[in-house]
Amino acid sequence: MTKALLVFQKAGEMGCWLGWTNLGDLYYYGEHVPKDYDKALEYYLKTRSGRINSEDKLAEIYFEKQEYNKVLPVLKQDYEERFAPIYYGIMYEMGLGVKVNNKKAIHYYEKAMLINNYPTAVQQLLVYYRKDSEYANEERFNYWLQYAEENEIEIDRIALGLEEPKKDSFFNRLFKP
Repeated sequence: MTKALLVFQKAGEMGCWLGWTNLGDLYYYGEHVPKDYDKALEYYLKTRSGRINSEDKLAEIYFEKQEYNKVLPVLKQDYEERFAPIYYGIMYEMGLGVKVNNKKAIHYYEKAMLINNYPTAVQQLLVYYRKDSEYANEERFNYWLQYAEENEIEIDRIALGLEEPKKDSFFNRLFKP
């Protein structure tokens, strides 16, 4: 591993952006080296002058470091919207670097769900669409509730005003009324 680190470092110094990316990835994921977002950030920033795309990782690092003023420019570079919507949803909902705007949060949470399976987005969409909410929408609520059930996403049923599902015990299955 020591030799690999040296080779990646040398490759980066020689202009091979993949060397910096590999080093960034090692520290970002904490594989074979201690996880270190500061070191990962240092290497990922060196890749930006190349053509290697590490914006998703830069966004996460800045977000985790609560440097929201640095997250926003990175999100704006996500032209294909591969990762930005989930961050925008959270940021608009919580007012992190932007003004709180629940309509935008809902919009971005819905958009994020077209990209990936985000349990946080599902829970928040259910909160927004529940019947006692300003944004109540029974159809959307039922859609996301069914989605959560089909994808085995744990949701806070109490916060949503839902009953806990009945447990189907072995005894009850044997002696169905």
